[in-house]
Amino acid sequence: MEDINLLEQDAFIEIASIGLSKSADSLSQIINEKVLLKTTKMGISIRERLEKSDTNDFTVLTTRIMGEHEGICILIFSQEDALNIQKKCLPGSEEKEMREALLLEIDNIISASVITQLANILDLKIYGDVPQITSLNLEELKQHLYDLKIEFKPLLFSTNLISENLKIQPDFFWYFKDDMLKTLKEFVNKEN
Repeated sequence: MEDINLLEQDAFIEIASIGLSKSADSLSQIINEKVLLKTTKMGISIRERLEKSDTNDFTVLTTRIMGEHEGICILIFSQEDALNIQKKCLPGSEEKEMREALLLEIDNIISASVITQLANILDLKIYGDVPQITSLNLEELKQHLYDLKIEFKPLLFSTNLISENLKIQPDFFWYFKDDMLKTLKEFVNKEN
């Protein structure tokens, strides 16, 4: 598997940040107040991130990247963050189906924005498939992410989603095959 260096990580995070900033306006309409999305950190240690988790239940949204290169985007909300989003956007609603529909729409907005930026900047024909949602406990999530690591190279970054009355910190796990990482490396080398 290809390894990426700090400069290549920075390039990915910069591309992702552009996509995140574009999705903030759409999220502002859903949440009905100004939303800021800010990437807080990036790393490749899945184990380290999950061991620091203070929760055992997660809502996991998975979007396959398809087309010229393959990958997977996984957006992970703690159960608490998922409930807080539901309370803010759907006051009075406690239905699991409504929360899941809302989270799928949020995932679709955020993932599509980042995938579009990757496609545009790296000049690729890629797109996101329809997102899938599942609830996993910590051990199930660790196993799920470990299984993906066999075929794909993981990149992790945390994002703060902040509005006047809401602050959540979902994690993005991006998994790419070597051909995508090679394209990213070539882009960085060409730009420098």
